Amino acid sequence: MSFDKNEVDASMAPLLEHLIELRQRIISALIAFFIAFMLCFFVKDYILNFLIWPYQWAMKISGGDPEAIRLQSTQVWETFLTKMKLAAFGGALLSFPYTAFQFYSFIAPGLYKNERMAFLPFLIGGPILFFIGGAFVYALLAPMMLWFSLTQQFLPNTHLRIEFIVRISDYLNFLTSFILIFGLIFQLPLVTSY
Repeated sequence: MSFDKNEVDASMAPLLEHLIELRQRIISALIAFFIAFMLCFFVKDYILNFLIWPYQWAMKISGGDPEAIRLQSTQVWETFLTKMKLAAFGGALLSFPYTAFQFYSFIAPGLYKNERMAFLPFLIGGPILFFIGGAFVYALLAPMMLWFSLTQQFLPNTHLRIEFIVRISDYLNFLTSFILIFGLIFQLPLVTSY
């Protein structure tokens, strides 16, 4: 059985067109991430101040001075690299809807109309539920966990006090990890509904 080279080339054409389109969509999503990253990098200090609120709230509730909190940096580049990670996390969150749309636009032509309609709840509800999960962590869970940690500073029946000083990278890793985890956990209604 012999294959004509022209037949093989003709059968490869649709695949190559799809690969070229996929490449363009990936590049477009990466450009969107880069733009969002740069925006977040320029406002990184405002984002950092925003993310410190749960710690300040926990300090206030535990009886401390919320203005006296300190975040420690123990390495030369720790603060800068932490702010870069923060900008990358913010860039990923901001560019996710566009990236999801690019993914959907790539696979949508291969789906039936009813299958395309089944994607709408995911495209609309996914980011909304992720935001609700992140807000739950930011407004309730993180402050309560930090409050619990702060109340562990005092040992009963002694005057000994354990000083609670958090490294900036540890604090932001803690907060962003929980925001990501609960953002994904809050996707369960979408996953279980289908």
